[in-house]
Amino acid sequence: MSETTHTPLSILKSRFGYDSFRQQQKDSIDAVLAGKDVFVLMPTGGGKSLCYQIPALLLPGVTVVVSPLIALMKDQVDALRVNGIEAEFLNSSLSLAEQSAVVARLRRGELKLLYVAPEKLTGRDGAFLSVLKNSRVSLFAIDEAHCVSQWGHDFRPDYFGLSRLKQEFPTVPIIALTATADDITRKDILTRLGLLNATRLVSSFDRANIHYRVVPKLKSYERLLDFLQRRRDESGIIYTLSKASAEKLAERLSRDGFPARPYHAGLPQTTKNKHQEMFQKDEVRIIVATIAFGMGINKSNVRFVAHMDMPKNIESYYQETGRAGRDGLPSDAILFYSGGDVMKLKNFAQVEGNPEQTRIMLKKLWQMADFCKATSCRRKVLLAYFGERPPETCGNCDICAPVQDTFDHTTTRSNMRTSSATMLDENYEHLLFDTLRALRRRCAEKAGVPPYIVFSDATLRELATYLPLTLADMGRISGFGEVKMARYGTIFLEPIVAYCTQKGLASRMGEKSGSRPVRPQVPVSKPPSTNDTATETLRLFKTGTPVDEIAQLRDLSVSTIENHLASCITAGTLTVEAVVAPHKIPPITAAIAAHGSALLKPLKEALGDSYTYGEIRAVLASKAKEK
Repeated sequence: MSETTHTPLSILKSRFGYDSFRQQQKDSIDAVLAGKDVFVLMPTGGGKSLCYQIPALLLPGVTVVVSPLIALMKDQVDALRVNGIEAEFLNSSLSLAEQSAVVARLRRGELKLLYVAPEKLTGRDGAFLSVLKNSRVSLFAIDEAHCVSQWGHDFRPDYFGLSRLKQEFPTVPIIALTATADDITRKDILTRLGLLNATRLVSSFDRANIHYRVVPKLKSYERLLDFLQRRRDESGIIYTLSKASAEKLAERLSRDGFPARPYHAGLPQTTKNKHQEMFQKDEVRIIVATIAFGMGINKSNVRFVAHMDMPKNIESYYQETGRAGRDGLPSDAILFYSGGDVMKLKNFAQVEGNPEQTRIMLKKLWQMADFCKATSCRRKVLLAYFGERPPETCGNCDICAPVQDTFDHTTTRSNMRTSSATMLDENYEHLLFDTLRALRRRCAEKAGVPPYIVFSDATLRELATYLPLTLADMGRISGFGEVKMARYGTIFLEPIVAYCTQKGLASRMGEKSGSRPVRPQVPVSKPPSTNDTATETLRLFKTGTPVDEIAQLRDLSVSTIENHLASCITAGTLTVEAVVAPHKIPPITAAIAAHGSALLKPLKEALGDSYTYGEIRAVLASKAKEK
């Protein structure tokens, strides 16, 4: 069971498919392996789970993970199993027979990670603690540790009893992890869990891939529709303040062509489970929810979070917006604000019989309102709240990167700074990405897990950007560990090779950071042809229908339609002049000669705003046809 002959870095690569650690992952892992208690504050999507999952594989016994939500446990266990790691969860969703089977595996020493609900550990009879004392527990991991603090935004009384762990297992290290905690909450966590001598590791709160914006609540529904129109193919969460609002908005969106499902505490558990599963499996793109939704979701390809009402504090806002872009790709957070929200939320801040807590809750509410009314960088206000000193401007919020059209998605994302996500946002083969996404969904259905557990969108975009044409190259793509390589390597390689053969494209692995240039590996072996979906786009285009209207009619993104047209140019069924004005072709050709054809972004930056990515793709397709 133990992998003690390995190092943290080798486990990171072999099991999880990543080449390097992020933020303070390595420091936290080293501290745990040294037998120290550790407190980790790391942003959502920053890779907190690896801080205890990798030690779990290096230590000889079992790591017990305390997690507050059933869905979160199942999600984590599914992801571990896909990577070939022995993991189970123990909570009320299992029958007594199923729970007994898990405990039997624990007793036999077959598990590396066991996820449990806090009440399982803190039960009055202490029965489960006795089971653990007779097992080889090497580490306790307390996820969402802010739940132990009354000053936190999501206090849970069941977490109080976790203070017993340090008393009952004094020699077993504890790692407590959270994404959101201000100074007073951090101190409270450490005190209540008995971790006063813990190694404290606080990473940057900056989620540079998220674009923050606040807009007036006037005509908020119409503004929301405009926002969603540019994101038809993307997953998102919309938060409302009340259960009734969640129901009404989900129904209205569905009626207006944006299928959505509600999620709130008033729904039957079976309905909540069904809606959550539909969202996780990409069967529905939008969930409209109260704050009851989110903490149990590890879905990495959520591209936007919208707040129809102001959250009650910055911690809640930060954690909820942090559901977007966990894979590191560009994502959006939009908040519809009205001063009336503050007055409504004042009532929620009143804590009966506790004037001190009421004072703190009201202070947090005013700080959230200040964020909404800010006239300087929103990221600066957000990070300063958590005690971090940010730059004066971030280049990725509505104040630092103002655009003529508030909801112009393409312009907003092109203004991003801190990152590889920028490259992966535009410079990939969109048709291939769609093919890989469909393949991922089929693999996920077969495995009985959500698609993002098979591979994240970031992995698929790497594949569609760098075009690996051998299994050796595939192994250098993030997310391909040994188990996933054995299970999915050949399956995902085949469509990439077929696509490159059809398009006459060479591998771009030489463009990948740290790679050596590689020679083209796939010659054009047969004339390319258009597929049925591109043919339908071509038919509509030849009737004079504009590209954006074709995208709307076909419920596809504009970039996908542009790729259809490019494939038609390559196949010879459409001329480049039909897509690009003749006077624009020579400047694009000159830019290609100067900057090469591997990446679109340098070409776009050289040509300026008068030229679109679609026009550049069309000229590149024409050049490919000539070759």
